[in-house]
Amino acid sequence: MTTGNARSQSGSELGYARVSATRQSLERQLDALASIGIPVAGVCVDKKITDDRPAWRHYRVKTA
Repeated sequence: MTTGNARSQSGSELGYARVSATRQSLERQLDALASIGIPVAGVCVDKKITDDRPAWRHYRVKTA
């Protein structure tokens, strides 16, 4: 389970959540990000993934 946050190039808050196992909770990660002011619309999510993480690549581009 991975959760993170950063500012985008425009200065808005973004978040990243990743769940790779069925026992991990995406909702818990979204709640944690919301508790620090990151809206769900600003969260990139990868689920049940292997080495390919499309949302992570998108998140990295927005925060570079």
